[in-house]
Amino acid sequence: MTSEHILRLLAEGEGLNVEFKKCLTELNNSVYETVCSFSNRYGGHILFGIDDNGGIIGVNPSSALSMKKNFINMLNNPQKISPPLLLEVEKLPDSAVEKLPDNAAGKLPNSAVEKLPDSAVNKLPDSAVGMLLNNVAGKLPDSAVNELTYAEKVFLIRLMPLFDGCIWITNAQAREATGKSDGSVKRFMRNLTNKGILENRGVTKNRQYRLP
Repeated sequence: MTSEHILRLLAEGEGLNVEFKKCLTELNNSVYETVCSFSNRYGGHILFGIDDNGGIIGVNPSSALSMKKNFINMLNNPQKISPPLLLEVEKLPDSAVEKLPDNAAGKLPNSAVEKLPDSAVNKLPDSAVGMLLNNVAGKLPDSAVNELTYAEKVFLIRLMPLFDGCIWITNAQAREATGKSDGSVKRFMRNLTNKGILENRGVTKNRQYRLP
């Protein structure tokens, strides 16, 4: 399966022969219900790491192999599924991920961005990360985004869900949202402020930040 094929399935959405499953770390019962349903009709595709809206969330890399093994073992267990099924289980290779068009990032719904694994974001080209940031932020001028480094864009993507619920955010909130060290957070926040992306108030120890 190619990246183009996956994008086409995402664009078409769920139907009689396509279903999306989040399944970030393990398979749930609905997966096997879908397998039985597809097997009794014309077959189909089940995409893991995709939310109900077609947003790319991804599967936890450390869980992918065990999920694949459990899936195959279940399908070949006559006590669970009879007759056993021979299905093809594919993992989208890194080479295919890197070939996803830049505008694929723009297809991600805001709800998916907060859960998007760093491993997935880090495989996107700089232009795609910029598009993803614009898709989530919607408030930042292109000229401002273009001035950011790749790392600053990824950092700001992680902050955006905070700005949906808070007017001002603290370094502690930014640290929790991004997983960065205290020193790194302060450096990123200072750079984003200097570039006009954020504005701040308060003294250093209790400084707060917001979008202008």
